[in-house]
Amino acid sequence: MADQGCCRTSDLVVSFTSCATWMRGLLPERLRRLSPIFRCRSRSKYGMFDATQMTEIPTIITLRLLLRPMTIDDWRPYSALMLSDRAKYMGGPFATAVAWGMFCADHAQWDLFGYGALMMEHRETGACLGQVGINAGPLFPEQELGWLVFPEAEGKGFAFEAASALRDWARHDRRLSTLVSYIDPDNKRSCRLAERMGAVLDDQAAKQDPTDLVFRHFG
Repeated sequence: MADQGCCRTSDLVVSFTSCATWMRGLLPERLRRLSPIFRCRSRSKYGMFDATQMTEIPTIITLRLLLRPMTIDDWRPYSALMLSDRAKYMGGPFATAVAWGMFCADHAQWDLFGYGALMMEHRETGACLGQVGINAGPLFPEQELGWLVFPEAEGKGFAFEAASALRDWARHDRRLSTLVSYIDPDNKRSCRLAERMGAVLDDQAAKQDPTDLVFRHFG
């Protein structure tokens, strides 16, 4: 529900899980069995996820987009949006420290839950157009599908294309049982986008914020 800039991809994404896998190889077998960091398979409201396995962040290909893992190069356009009035429907503008925490959390959720954020990259130009992601944790009553589009990409259908693809991945590949979008009622463009995706208003759902509209994609 927001916007800004261009970025380039990087060939290297280092995750906490990969570090944990490396550390595990250094520990004696007895300590591996005892250490809780390597025994993390659990079922929760966030879905079944085995954190002992290295998280492979997917790249999803659509007609015009690559939905790819985040890189540090994405911070510049991301922060420009989050520090601007374009972030108002997400609770912004945000201070740099808050925006940095959100940026890191977007990526870290892949290791925690097996889903998180992906950047929208134009397949032909390589331009970074925005972000789409699935959020979870104590701030979200249910798994939430969210999106943001940088200014030069707005109004061209990229958010619909990306959000539809990640919704389908969440349902058929990640097999989440529920997915909603929390949207400020004044954010008319995102409300229309959710409706175009086939989401329906759920007045009975728990809300992230008391004023939110909750659009249910499935579950």
